Amino acid sequence: MADAIVLIDDLFFQAKLFETAKLTGITLETAATGEQLLKAAAVNPEALVIVDLNARQGALDAVEQFAKDQATRGA
Repeated sequence: MADAIVLIDDLFFQAKLFETAKLTGITLETAATGEQLLKAAAVNPEALVIVDLNARQGALDAVEQFAKDQATRGA
């Protein structure tokens, strides 16, 4: 399982993040949409979640859902 799940649609930012993660030994999983992010986080609840709030594919909706969900509230 990945150490972190990321929702970032800026390819330059995503490449930099993956490069840094590789150098530090952290594995990343990408989510293309907020819905995919929520599903991946449900499967891997211990993973760090990184969200680009400027992402166009449901980033803010995913953050709102995390806040509503009892299991992820405060994460």
